[in-house]
Amino acid sequence: MDGDTSINLQKQLLNLQSQLMDCSFNSTQDTNNDNKIENDYLESTEPLWCIDDDGLFCAQGLVNHSRGHKSSVFVVWDDNYILNFVFKTSSKTQKTTLTNVRIPLPYCNGDIEEIQQMLILDFNTLLLMKSGRVYYFSSIKLIHQLNYLEGVRCMCMTSTKSKEFSVIRLQIGGGTKQLCLQVFQDTSELGNATYPEEFLLRSYDISFDERNLFDCNWEDEHYSLITLIVNNENKEFLSKLFEIGRYFLDGNEQEINLTIQQELHIFTISGNVLILAGAILDEVADTPLVAKVIENHQIHLLNIYASNVECVKIDCAQQFLIVLLQCGYIDVWYKSNQQFKGTFQLKTIQITTFTHYDFCSSNTTFYFVTPDQISEIKISMNKHWQEGKEECLIQEKYKAISGMMACTWAEHLKQLVCISYNNIFYCLTFPEDDHTKYSEDTTQHDNLQELYALTKDDVQKLLKKAHIINELMEQPSLLHQQIEKEYQKQVSIAMGSKTELLKKYYKAYIEYCNCLPALESYPNDTALIKIKLKKNQRSRDAITYYALIYFKLDKQDESILSAFTGTNWYLQLYNENQSVYLFLPGEMLKRNLCLLVECKAQKDKKSLANFQVKLFTFILHASNYLSVNFVIDLEENEKSFQNIFSHKAYLLNLWSPSTKLNEMFQKNFKNKEEIIPATPVENVTCSFSFQNNDDVEKVFENLKLKVNGLENDVKLYYLGHYLIVLNYNNTSKIVSITSQFPEALYYLKQYFLLIIKTNSDLQCTTSACLESKQAQIMQYQSNIERLYGFLTEADLSNTEKDANSIHLENLKKVYTKMREDLHEMFI
Repeated sequence: MDGDTSINLQKQLLNLQSQLMDCSFNSTQDTNNDNKIENDYLESTEPLWCIDDDGLFCAQGLVNHSRGHKSSVFVVWDDNYILNFVFKTSSKTQKTTLTNVRIPLPYCNGDIEEIQQMLILDFNTLLLMKSGRVYYFSSIKLIHQLNYLEGVRCMCMTSTKSKEFSVIRLQIGGGTKQLCLQVFQDTSELGNATYPEEFLLRSYDISFDERNLFDCNWEDEHYSLITLIVNNENKEFLSKLFEIGRYFLDGNEQEINLTIQQELHIFTISGNVLILAGAILDEVADTPLVAKVIENHQIHLLNIYASNVECVKIDCAQQFLIVLLQCGYIDVWYKSNQQFKGTFQLKTIQITTFTHYDFCSSNTTFYFVTPDQISEIKISMNKHWQEGKEECLIQEKYKAISGMMACTWAEHLKQLVCISYNNIFYCLTFPEDDHTKYSEDTTQHDNLQELYALTKDDVQKLLKKAHIINELMEQPSLLHQQIEKEYQKQVSIAMGSKTELLKKYYKAYIEYCNCLPALESYPNDTALIKIKLKKNQRSRDAITYYALIYFKLDKQDESILSAFTGTNWYLQLYNENQSVYLFLPGEMLKRNLCLLVECKAQKDKKSLANFQVKLFTFILHASNYLSVNFVIDLEENEKSFQNIFSHKAYLLNLWSPSTKLNEMFQKNFKNKEEIIPATPVENVTCSFSFQNNDDVEKVFENLKLKVNGLENDVKLYYLGHYLIVLNYNNTSKIVSITSQFPEALYYLKQYFLLIIKTNSDLQCTTSACLESKQAQIMQYQSNIERLYGFLTEADLSNTEKDANSIHLENLKKVYTKMREDLHEMFI
């Protein structure tokens, strides 16, 4: 499958998932609600927004850094580098261009730095590493370290118009540790400081040296921080916050009076939530009325949790203090204005453990990423509160989308941007639903039964949506099936160029039998297919025998196994001008396959059938069919010919080669002189020489013959009709086989050779007739003497086989050269 096809299939799958989420969500809403899940990136004609050049990229964080609709930046990182995705929209053409910038992460003590937090300010973008070092972006392509900021545990932006940011630092020097909360100025010259305290505005000592309140060493704890400035709008709410933990710290009931322009820090260390009332700033110069090191400050403990606090969020407009715990709970402290006027109330929300989250401060909404879904939790006050109803509303929405790694809220898009485990970006919309938003309000609907009544039209609409959802749910599986088929096509085409490799994994061997084998003789888990060749099936003079062709696939290599079983194959079995085709599904190839072929031996052809096997398949590519095929070699082993020999003859037919058959015919004819006697057939003899009787026993073991019984002539029958006589000379260790039929002699010799090849310890030599070689030598000498008038002498008295063989070869060479010379002379 090429790259374009893969991207198109991915885009189709993503669009189907987006439509499925749209229909599944809208099916639960009111029919008049026209909200729709939109995705500008997925529905555009631009290339898929993804990380396609690094398959090992595993996102650990995602942050949106946008300045408006014309330009936006999304930053994502993993263990090795940072990726900046810069989108710019042209004011003339209204086209959006994408720039991808990769920045390697710096090293610290030989190891790559790990990003803990990313803080976006007005003039700078800061990166806090887990080592405590802070880096800043000098451009979209470069980052540099702030050398004067080390040991930082967390940082945040001051929620005022002043250009400031706050950090919690652990300073170690002179054998002492000091935990400080410091405020720095945000300026474009932040990276060019000449001395460490050039941009330091305020510093608070939060070490608690007299008593370690946190019972820790401050190095491995989890920190979070938010900084506010007291003004007329939030003064009353922030003053009430101290009531939450008034009795936690030694029963201290001291009233806290906040002042306009006073600095307020809410920070957490592990499970401790504290609030620090700091310096009072000058309204004009935004500077403290005292020195940089603030000593006259107050710290109060608000609450202690058994779990680490992930973060603290505050909404002064709706008067919320939200504490998110790492164990999967949210504590919402809110000021009651209706039910319990003027007091703080606590509402606890149980959520599942999350892998990543983001917070939208404009509407007090959390977005959580879990392995199976993405959830939205919106916290708001019930403006239409009535007696017996909830004053603090918690709205939860879920999207069943699995595989997401990180998320960030894009305010200018009003969408949640996520990145999945396969490095594809998604844009999700959680539409507003008035019925969900005011589910506790009954003033708008006097008759709830009428509101939720199902009319005939409503049922029809729901059924129509259910049908659409059912089709969309089936579409991803259909797309996956298409991808799988395309992959199998690639594998099958690749097999066409690796036929030699495939022959090593898919093997076949053949056996011949006189009779139909019993079912117990087949190996376990064998699929048996019986085939009858049509040629000469009606001949009465034919001898029936059977050929068993076994096929076996090596199942150890999973890639080869999937290549064979992932497609449907055809098997072609052909012998001379006969051919048989079989359809073999993938499941059939996993099993041991055996073809039982019924064969016929004719009067004029007594040799066994010689088969050839080919495996092939057809692949549809575009509108053309491609063929992938390879020939399977039929191997022969020691069992291939042992079952075609028997100790007794079967029923004789009219052309059975019995030596007494001619006499039987002659007795039935009156005119014997008219019968033409049969041409006498000479016996052919071949001998094998062995070293000892044990070797002979191994050779004849499968034929059920014993060495002691071979001293006299023993009869074997080839195909139950053709006689073979065996004799064993115990003195010379020579086995002689004699037959009138060369085919019978040939296959018995083949059986002997396969036995010897299988047993490497066997040694056997074939002795030819010495007198025949000497006669050939004399014939060649006579021809040479007749043509050239001289005789190449040979020592005929030498009875050694090797000497005569060498002399015979020399004579053949001389005679061949003479014939070539004469041919050139006369032509």
